[in-house]
Amino acid sequence: MTRASIYVVITGLILLLTILPASADTIVVGDSNGDFSDIQAAVDSAKPGDIIDIMPGSYYGSVTIDFPLAIRGSGPDTVVGSEEEDFCFFISSDGVKVTDLKCNGKTNGILINGSDDTVVRDCIFEGSRTAITIYKGTGCRIEDCDVVAGYTGIEVEGSNYTTLSKNLITAPARGISVKSSENMLVTGNHLDKCEVGIAAEGLSESNIERNNLSDMTGGIVFIASGNCNVGGNDLAGVTQYLQFFTSQGCIVNAELDGAEYFTADIFSDTLYRFANYSVTGHDFALVPLKDTRPDVSGYRQFGDAFNLTFINVSQVTYGYVMLDASYPVDELEGYDAKTYGVYRIDGRAEMVSQPVIDNGTVTTVALIEGPGTGHYALMVKEKTEMTRISILILLILVLGVLGAVYRQGKR
Repeated sequence: MTRASIYVVITGLILLLTILPASADTIVVGDSNGDFSDIQAAVDSAKPGDIIDIMPGSYYGSVTIDFPLAIRGSGPDTVVGSEEEDFCFFISSDGVKVTDLKCNGKTNGILINGSDDTVVRDCIFEGSRTAITIYKGTGCRIEDCDVVAGYTGIEVEGSNYTTLSKNLITAPARGISVKSSENMLVTGNHLDKCEVGIAAEGLSESNIERNNLSDMTGGIVFIASGNCNVGGNDLAGVTQYLQFFTSQGCIVNAELDGAEYFTADIFSDTLYRFANYSVTGHDFALVPLKDTRPDVSGYRQFGDAFNLTFINVSQVTYGYVMLDASYPVDELEGYDAKTYGVYRIDGRAEMVSQPVIDNGTVTTVALIEGPGTGHYALMVKEKTEMTRISILILLILVLGVLGAVYRQGKR
């Protein structure tokens, strides 16, 4: 091998060593048998990509992390912070992971500020006014955490592509509070004993799905939000499931049951998709009819009946609701497809829509305008086929008339 060849090989090796990342070190924090007894001291000695393992015990909080790092606790016996400290962790770097520990902080458990792709998983939060705050972050994820907060469980502001998944959240004010954020996924969480489960202001292009909401006044509230999808959420002990205020382009897939009041839609154009029909409009409230369901014998009812109340927010115009539905005609055996429609059922059933049959499908659209209130249901009427007795009675009447005519003619 020539000197030139050796020089090329050595230069290549040097370049390769500079390109390859340094291997991550693991630093142990423990009261007596760790590399450090203080978490902040361990962070200060670490380099980007290192792992800090924290042994069971109680440790000072107010830990600041400003480079990529993994913090791993040993379960609920690893306790960070106290009520005298404002926060447990302040994270201002991308790519930080905090897992498997318990946070106690006066104001925040974990404050994530301007961080991308930070992950908090399998942690317990107690005692903080707000357990977790994400401010101006992208791609952050909070997963499988147990949160008991003094005011708000998880707060997200000015952030994009945030995922909140499989968390158990209890907070007296808001379980999840979101402001000025987009492309958010809130799924699989259990929110319990909150005044409002999820409060979203200025949220867009987001999905809130398959969450459990229990023992609260308001389930989900949207203010000045747009193009959000809501569906598959389970309710128990919820007074009002939904409220939309000045929100546009949102879609709800749900059933009417589960809450005492289903929705109030004010200055909004939400599309509600139920199993058998869809509803849109503005300035109205929907309430499922349960114990007060009127008599609709002789009809088949599709889905839940509901009370419709218009909310008079303007002295110039009133709200309206448009309900549309369709059904295969061949699946209405025994019923008259021409009677498929929306009925007002405060008293005697009164049809308020007109069905159209085309290509084997019956479609009906109802436009209901305010003001006022009423009970409504989507129904179809049974076919009125004459029984044998009815035919016999009719035949006797016909024969009687013919006999009378014959006798009159004889005279």
